[in-house]
Amino acid sequence: MSLTVARELLIRLALMHPESAIVCADAAYAKNDLVAWAKKYPDLTIKTVRRPPNATGFIEPFRVR
Repeated sequence: MSLTVARELLIRLALMHPESAIVCADAAYAKNDLVAWAKKYPDLTIKTVRRPPNATGFIEPFRVR
């Protein structure tokens, strides 16, 4: 997903679901300044997560309990 698409998706998420406090993103987005961009918006908090080194396929990065 491109950075532009990610930003648009996050803005829509914040507008449609303001109860979403934390959004998890792949660590690759930290390199693209997505976290810094999101800090401009008080309703968006992005937590970047790393994949385990030997992981393949989809990994659920964060689980709310």
